[in-house]
Amino acid sequence: MARRLGILGISAAALLTVSAASAAVPSTLTQQGRLFDSSGAPATGSVSIVFTVYDAASGGTALWTETQTVTLDEGYFSVRLGESQPIATTVFNGSTRYLGVAVGGDPEMTPRQTIVSVPYALMANNAVGDITPTSISVNGTTVIDSSGQWVGPSTGLVGPTGPEGPTGPTGATGPQGDTGPQGSQGTPGAQGPTGPAGAAGAIGPAGPTGPMGPAGAAGATGPAGAAGATGPAGPTGPAGATGSAGPAGSMGPTGPTGPAGPAPGTYNFCGGGGMVRASGGSSFPCLVKPRASGALDTYVCNVPVPSGATIEEVLGYGYHSGSNGYFEASTHGFGTMSFGPTCWASTACVWQHSQGMANGNILLTLHSGSHVVSANTRYVIAFGVSGSAGVTYAYGFRVRYNDGAQKYLHIAANSCTLQM
Repeated sequence: MARRLGILGISAAALLTVSAASAAVPSTLTQQGRLFDSSGAPATGSVSIVFTVYDAASGGTALWTETQTVTLDEGYFSVRLGESQPIATTVFNGSTRYLGVAVGGDPEMTPRQTIVSVPYALMANNAVGDITPTSISVNGTTVIDSSGQWVGPSTGLVGPTGPEGPTGPTGATGPQGDTGPQGSQGTPGAQGPTGPAGAAGAIGPAGPTGPMGPAGAAGATGPAGAAGATGPAGPTGPAGATGSAGPAGSMGPTGPTGPAGPAPGTYNFCGGGGMVRASGGSSFPCLVKPRASGALDTYVCNVPVPSGATIEEVLGYGYHSGSNGYFEASTHGFGTMSFGPTCWASTACVWQHSQGMANGNILLTLHSGSHVVSANTRYVIAFGVSGSAGVTYAYGFRVRYNDGAQKYLHIAANSCTLQM
């Protein structure tokens, strides 16, 4: 049960260490208060209350604790703390102390109450240990001034030092005095501040669904949506009747003899490879070189990049040595409805070549940038090799594209088609 406590008084007794002060100053605390229940009504009956002295307003260390059974009168109670559990003299050392109160099995009430001085404690505060007066007077006559100098009569101040007397016996402890009558009940103090709001209770079950309200007025017609995509082309109509055959034309002159085809085994192979063929050789197809010294052989390679992907880079790899040969390449596109080449990027249709480059491996940049592949275009790479059969090679090509993930397409030069 949640309770509220109204504190009527907290009295801090002076716990002196000198025998003379101990005989005169009580060693208990008077605690008075009024207890209310959770509805705000004064509590009644007998309750168990735990009183605890702390060195901090919250948390801290418990310096002393005592449990008392208290009979409430309209919520009022008055107890003496320290009667069953003596309060050590070290508890009140001049530092601020706080009193915590817990009723029954309830958690300790908050906030803790600050313990303040009573007349005994105020006097005792300057009687234990060092004293701090600004001067000392006897019967109106100053004997020690504010500088700590003796200014009283000098007669009889200092006599000769007498012999040390024997230590007297320890006197017997006197009987404990009777408990004084309980004082009259003080005026109730002002009501303390309202405690913090309790935690919100659990959400109750949902109520039944109410009847459906009347339908609202129809809203204004929204804007027209975007035009839909163009539908597929209709079926091809029937073929017309075949016309009559025209007259045969005269035979044209015989064209020049074309260049000789490749001689098997003389190009597009390189030694090694780690395998032995049926013929006993160990060469492996890996490159293309001119079929004859001084010839210019041209090849076309298909570039099967999926429609909608973005071509980011096209590189050509080759080799040349000497000044009488070169390796060249470019990218092209052909429309699906025509055979005219399409220059789909700034470097497309521009032949890149190795002329003027240093001898050794060649790297040609055929495209760099972003180009979205069209479904209506066939993409190809064309390349040529010229020079002596032993000094100019075409290795192949690498296409970097992105169709949601970055990918690479590698095209070997000897997989491309020779243009006769």
